[in-house]
Amino acid sequence: MVEYKNQHYVPRFYLRNFSDDGQKIWLYNMQANREFTEPISRVCARDYFYSDETDVEKEIGSIESALSKGLGELLAIQSVSKFQTEKELKPDWLRVLQFLTFQEARTALSKEEIEQDGEVMFETFVRAGIEAGELDPELLEEVREGNVWLEHEQSPQLLPMLYQLHCAPLLADLWGTLLVNKTGTELVTSDHPVVRHNPYFLGEGHPQEIGLQSRGLQIYCPLTSHHYLLLHDPECYEIECSSEGVREIHDTAVINELNKLQIVNCDNNVFYGTEGRQEEMDCLWEQLGELADTNRDDRGTVRTEGGIGVYTKISAPRFCPELPFVEKESNIEYQRERVEGALEEQEEFWEEQFGDFV
Repeated sequence: MVEYKNQHYVPRFYLRNFSDDGQKIWLYNMQANREFTEPISRVCARDYFYSDETDVEKEIGSIESALSKGLGELLAIQSVSKFQTEKELKPDWLRVLQFLTFQEARTALSKEEIEQDGEVMFETFVRAGIEAGELDPELLEEVREGNVWLEHEQSPQLLPMLYQLHCAPLLADLWGTLLVNKTGTELVTSDHPVVRHNPYFLGEGHPQEIGLQSRGLQIYCPLTSHHYLLLHDPECYEIECSSEGVREIHDTAVINELNKLQIVNCDNNVFYGTEGRQEEMDCLWEQLGELADTNRDDRGTVRTEGGIGVYTKISAPRFCPELPFVEKESNIEYQRERVEGALEEQEEFWEEQFGDFV
């Protein structure tokens, strides 16, 4: 067996936080509406998912190891305030933010999006070549039928993953709350666990409503069966929590809201540690109704007048969890940047560090 060929897009150290024995995990599949159990080594993993060069998987493993330390410290101390300050971005908190941005970019759903973006861009280049008289018009039909495509030596996902990793400081002004589950219902996670949301400006048509620097941004991510991390824009929301940045949850209805968000945002599967939750998952799915994305093939797709499919960025879920401890502030205007100049500074950093590589 080739070492490092089985490549995970949700890390095993993270999935073990939702497993009863650290070896296997239960999953509910959205297409089959069925509950299964699988070894953690086999879920959210495919042979050569990122590259057939196994050194790539080794490097990703090294990144995972560093980021897991940040999550481990947060869970051990169970205090956000000891990690996060307004004056500086502490290393452990940076690792937590990097876990969120890196994990979002590495899933199968993100890979599908990036590949769809590449297909649309390739077709656009072919169209331009035909209009310039440099390419045969019949080539466009060959591209559309899948007979001609753009070949990559390794996954085009790797560059966005690296970019997202280095974009983590853009989240430094968001405030974190650790939600501690004190109910008898476990939190679930999924194959696309990091959720960007913007309940404050959702549906107002802003092109960057869930950009990393967008005003009103929230980020949700379950960390274990009993811990959940919520980041929020403090200008738009006020969260009732302790001075340590911790909020205990004693109401099962709140846990159900957070679990429904994972169901809505997942690609195909949600995961948990205890057998026998199929009826519960069925019920949550039914409660979501039309807010659930039942037609997975059209996710993020926009059709133009010419019938061209344009695959956009993964959008904010239409479902907004009802959390009684979160209050919206009044009369906040939308801004693409919460911190003036943050995006330009990030782009300059990227160009300086990786311009030659790109």
